[in-house]
Amino acid sequence: MGGLPARLLGAGAVSDDRHGSRPSGRHATATRALLLLAACSSAACVVRTERGEHYVGPVLVRATDACRGGSTVVQSVQAGVFGEVGRQNGVAVGVAQRVALAPVTTGPREAQCDRWTVVAGVPGDVGPDHWTFSPFYARRDAAAPPELVWRLLVGAQATGGTEQSAVSVGAVSGTELRPRRDGVYRLCFDSTRPMATRFRTWPYQPGTPIPADEIIEEGRDDGCEP
Repeated sequence: MGGLPARLLGAGAVSDDRHGSRPSGRHATATRALLLLAACSSAACVVRTERGEHYVGPVLVRATDACRGGSTVVQSVQAGVFGEVGRQNGVAVGVAQRVALAPVTTGPREAQCDRWTVVAGVPGDVGPDHWTFSPFYARRDAAAPPELVWRLLVGAQATGGTEQSAVSVGAVSGTELRPRRDGVYRLCFDSTRPMATRFRTWPYQPGTPIPADEIIEEGRDDGCEP
């Protein structure tokens, strides 16, 4: 999505869709190796997997999850020279912000919580109401992989992966939405207020009615209007 701030509001039936493709062959292997080498040589590095992140070097983070009664939202800010490996491989210089979201699933399911480990963090806990500065190492064990990622970089980057593929200079933002199951999704997201995100999914099977009344009622309750 072009532009710097992002505001997304929507509800609809979607199906599990694996879109996009990855390069293959020797060229892709060489490119990934170069990005990996550059990332690991950076002043700070993030290792991203389907089930969490490892932040090595300075980073600002704040987060909330389903155990706090809402969507899972993880916001991080890095500055200087930093790299990424794993789901995303690249290196950048400047100031980067990333917001990763996972929805709350409606139904009789037990809420799953993220788990954070921060070495010498200020303060030591990670929450939605304050920023935590981690100077050395922070680890997030994620209860669920992200289904929406918003990224903003002011600077220069060369990156490739499931979230974004770009070589850029200047201010660049992008939004990647990847639903992981058949369902009806309701999303209210404003990149200037990420901790106020409302992201919910209702399981859906073909031939079953869509819970339109419940979706509309929830929209009135959470104050997320077009």
